[in-house]
Formats: sequence, C-alpha cells, structure tokens
Amino acid sequence: MALSCVIIFSLALIVRLLYWQDASAEIARGDSTIQALAATYRDEAKRMLEQKRVLFPRDPIDPGDARPIVHPPAYSVLMAAMTMLFGDPDKPLRITQVVLAAAGAVIVVLIAAELLPFAIAVMAGLIVALSPHLAYYSIFLSPDSLTVLPILIAVYLIARAAKRPHIMTVVAAGLSLGLSCWLRSNALLLMLFLSLAVLLSFKKGTRLRYSLALTGSALLVIMPLTIRNLIVYGHFIPISVGAGLNLMEGIAEYDYQGRFDLPVVDPDVLSKEVEWHGRPDYGASLYFPDGIERDRDRLARAATVVRSNPGWFTGVMLRRMLFMLRYNDFRFRNPIANAPTAPAVSASPGFGHDIGVPIDVRPVWSRWMTDASTSFVAAEASVSRDLLARRLEIAADGSELGDQFISEPISLDKATDYILTIQIKQAEGALVAKVRTEDPRIVLATTRIAAKNRKGRNDSDVDDGDANSLDRCQLQFATANATEVRIAIANNRLTAADRASLDHPFVQLGRADLFRIGATPYAWTRYARSVIRGIQKNLYKTEWMWLLISAGIVLLAVARRRRALFLLLAVPIYYLTVHSAVHTEYRYILAIHCFLPVLAATALYSVASLTLAALRRQSTTDEHR
Repeated sequence: MALSCVIIFSLALIVRLLYWQDASAEIARGDSTIQALAATYRDEAKRMLEQKRVLFPRDPIDPGDARPIVHPPAYSVLMAAMTMLFGDPDKPLRITQVVLAAAGAVIVVLIAAELLPFAIAVMAGLIVALSPHLAYYSIFLSPDSLTVLPILIAVYLIARAAKRPHIMTVVAAGLSLGLSCWLRSNALLLMLFLSLAVLLSFKKGTRLRYSLALTGSALLVIMPLTIRNLIVYGHFIPISVGAGLNLMEGIAEYDYQGRFDLPVVDPDVLSKEVEWHGRPDYGASLYFPDGIERDRDRLARAATVVRSNPGWFTGVMLRRMLFMLRYNDFRFRNPIANAPTAPAVSASPGFGHDIGVPIDVRPVWSRWMTDASTSFVAAEASVSRDLLARRLEIAADGSELGDQFISEPISLDKATDYILTIQIKQAEGALVAKVRTEDPRIVLATTRIAAKNRKGRNDSDVDDGDANSLDRCQLQFATANATEVRIAIANNRLTAADRASLDHPFVQLGRADLFRIGATPYAWTRYARSVIRGIQKNLYKTEWMWLLISAGIVLLAVARRRRALFLLLAVPIYYLTVHSAVHTEYRYILAIHCFLPVLAATALYSVASLTLAALRRQSTTDEHR
C-alpha cells in the first residue's frame, strides 16, 4: 500500500508539473484565464493584510457592498499567507496546489481500498493521477482544485468509519466538508447527500447518530461565515452571494433564441440592470451598490422563468449533466459555456526562457507584413497593402474561430525557443495572432490582439523605423519538431457586443521580427511526455469512459456492494442534480472525476480478472489433453 501510494503520488506530481511547464509562458504573460481568475482573491487578500482581519473588517462595510462575500475567504487567506512569507504568492501557491492535487490521487487509492479489492484501488489512483482535467485545473490560481481534497478526505473517513465505527471519525469527516466550503461554496449541500449515504450503508444502531454527527460538524465549521454575514450585512447568507447571478446566466446560456431576455455574461448583466432599475451606477460592479438586493432580484427573475417553463428547464438540466460527464472529445461544444475538454500533455516541452527579448539578441528574421507573401486568405476576408505607410490591413469575415490570413512559411530550427513580435497599428474586434505549423491542428502560440483605434492619426505620420512608437503583440513558442512556421490572424470567440456590432473585426500590421532565444530546456521530458500523452489521448474519451463507468456501476450492483456504490456515487449525484440547475464551469465539478474513475477501474479489473481466468482454464485444459 505504501509503495503504491508513493508511486501514484510521484506520477500525479510529474503530470501536474508537466502541465505547469507547458503553460509557463502563458502564466508569465499574465493575460490568460489561468492567471485572471485570481484577481478578486488578490483584492481580498490585500484587504486582509492591510486590516489584519479575516472575517470582520476593521472599518465598517457599506451593507450595499457585497463584493467581500462573493467568495468564501479561505483561498484569500492562503494567498495572504503566501504574500507574507514569500512576497509574490503565485509560485508558492501554485506549488501548494500541485502537491495537494497529487495527494488527492493517493486519497482516491485509500478510499477505493476501503471499499474494493486493492488492485482496483491502484487502477483508480493511476486514472486520477493521469487525468488531463484534474492536472490542468490544478495550475489555475483558483480554489477549485484545492476544494476537492477535503471532500476526498471526508469520504475516506466515512468509508473508514463504516468498517471501524467511531463517532470522532465521522465528526472529522464533517469538519473536512466544512473546510471545503470555506474554499468554495459549491459543496454546501453535499453534507446532506453524504449523510443519506451514511443512513443507507451503515449498520443499524449507529447510522442515525453518525449521520447527524456528519451534518452537525460540517455546519459547525460553516457557521462563522453565516454569523459574519448576518452581523455585517443583516441577511441570512450561509456562505456567499451569487446564486441569483449563476441561475440567471445558467438559463440565458441555453436560451439560444433569446426568449427570456436574460443576460448571459457579466458585462451584459451590468447593462441590463442599468436598464431594468434605471440606475446608471449599477453599471460599474455586479455587487456594488445594493449587491445583495440585486442578486436576489436576479434570483427572482430566473425563478420566474423556471416556474413558467419547467419542461424546458428540465431539459437544460439534463444537457448540463451530460456536459459535466464529458471528457476529451470534440463533437460536443456548448457554444457559450466552457467546453469540457482539457489539453493532453504536450508531446514536447514548451517555451522555457524568460518571455522578454534580451537586449543583445538580434532578430533572425524580419519582414514588413506588406512585403510578406500570403499563403491563405479566408473567402469572405480581404487583405490590402498600403506600401507607403507600410500597413497590411486584414478585414475579417465575422465568423468565429476561423483563420483569416496565413503568411508564407518561415524556416527555423527544431527544439528551439523563439519570440515573434508583430507591430499592431490599428485593430478592432475579436482577433488573435497565432504561430502555426503546416498542420492546421498544431498551433505553437496564440495571443489576443487588443483593440487599438488610431483613426485620428495622420496616415503620413507613420513608420520612421521606430518600432517602439507602435504597440506590439508578442508570441513565445518552442518549435519542437517543426522546421517552419506561419503567422496567422484568426477570429476569436465573439462576445455579445461583437455579435451586435455591424462592423467586422480588422487589424493593421506593421513589421514582424523573429528572435532565436535558445535551445528549449527540459528536452529530456519528451520521453515521459510521449507515454503520458498516449494514455491521455486514448483513455480519457467520453464514450470509452462512459462505457467503463456504466459497467462498473452494474458490476457493483450485481455483486451487491451497496456501501461502495452509495459512497462512490454520493458526490457525483450531488453535483449532477444540484449544480445542473445553475451556470456551471467544468472546474467547479472536478470532485466528480475523482470518484467515477473508481467505477471505471472496477470494470477494467473485472475484464482483466475474467481474461486471466479464461487463460488459466485454457492452460489447464491443454495440460489435461
């Protein structure tokens, strides 16, 4: 057991570190979702450090300012502690998340070992250790991956108490569930589902007492947050606000025809509330002023839609359940919600140097984009060249995520880090710049082109050769096995404002420079990467995982392993039923995918056992002959 846990922890840690390495350039730029989610937690951590308070602020809070209770405080507390210890909290916080996420794979082994044969536990731990989703989200600066570990610990303690009854073990499980709610409020009602699992699977005489102990201890941990909200805001708010916003946006994201006239993203919510309430000051923040009252108004509007359209809303919940259970396939895309795919580990290490261009490095390739040859232009797009002003203008076709312009091939070296800079003279709309290979499926780098309006500038007042006078977009990439790349301009995912605009996106490009930074570091990791990537590409597919999970449920039911079924399905059923009613991102429901692998491992174990038994019978028959 100890050796297996060490191996699985090491494997899980390696996989997560490889994902961190793949995202290192994106993290360094600080303009990605991986980093952006931390903004609100940073603000609250700063407030805690300044006031030296966690729950109760030193200065009275405006009761209309609900921003401090948008999220539970534990992640901000952790960020504040990292800031005190290390100055910059990002790297130590990410190390903590990666290590604890890897420990989660070990807890899965311990849970499965309490309920099922040891071989199944090891298989389940390996599936969790290699999971693309669990590894990918562990490098996000958000509490989502940390929330999973207390839930796993709680279920392990419950499984342990089922075999070796002790009231304090169940109390500890409840405390762990409460801790999860201090990180994210998503698990608020999970205690009820696990208490029901205790009632159904524990022996008579203890089940009711243990079930109440689990719920009571969890509520005890959550209670300080509820009391704080009652004292400071004068409202009963168990943990945090936001239920109204999530329910309303959750309805709108599936209202493709716009029948209910509800906003689907936060900026649209602000615009709508200015219109609904006639309050221009509502356009600045979702939760200030009148944050609690506004969220309750959102809840009331959304509830009206649910009551009036119960059949439609039930269909939405079913589709969202399927969304939560999907893995890495590319046939299903919710056009608004985050897609349920997570990238596999890259086959080769990514860009591994500092993201800035060193002063002493000269470009190995330079070209005014007006002089660059074109290998592709979208049918509905247009490209014009102003040779005097040295401007290449690309007018996009208004489609979503389609390449609009692709340059001539640029030769370069294998296994080398490069930085490409492109001057942006004017830009409007949702566009991205990409470095892609001849294979359209392989994109080495991508970055959003920020809107830049210079219509008021005199066209003659351009390029005197001073690159610093112009804005640039910068792309860092590692070539891996590529020997040539192309510069591409593509449409980005459109926002509501983009769709409402009659103007198609466009960009004017100046000079492009390519800098050779050096050989890509950690090239030796490609051997481990190839093995891990192969497993991730072939195992974590929706249809394959559904087959294994369904087979595992049937096998446990036939074998009458009731306790194992109840404890393994309690968490997935909770998220599928409760969270399917509201706006849900995949990172909110990661805990599901720590328990379903145990069921998949049960099916794999059974197939392996039957195969070995058949081989033994065949061998015995041959010997008798």
